[in-house]
Amino acid sequence: MNRKRNDDFNAYLHEQLKDPMFAAVYEEEAEKVDLAIKLLKIRQTAGLSQKELAERIGTTQSVIARMENPEYSGYSVRMLRRIAAALGARLTIDFRPLKKTASNSRRRRVARRVAV
Repeated sequence: MNRKRNDDFNAYLHEQLKDPMFAAVYEEEAEKVDLAIKLLKIRQTAGLSQKELAERIGTTQSVIARMENPEYSGYSVRMLRRIAAALGARLTIDFRPLKKTASNSRRRRVARRVAV
């Protein structure tokens, strides 16, 4: 039964992603979730609590908790660099070309409207 629900959801999501506005919002939310998970995992791998990491970078535990929340979007490169340095990591930011499809130009227009 669980597999059936997953298949149903995947089919539904595939259909919804055909809508450029939905796809733009979905992609932005997926990026936020991905970054929150990466922050959580690297901190946990280092064996640090949120409070311990916060102390290392001169902030509070609540700031770290907020940054590990997938709904957060106020990241700064400066803060991410401080976290990386405290965890013995290097921050890398990457730009990747979009897959070339007819809907990409529409997605960019929609994404700009959504971001405004």
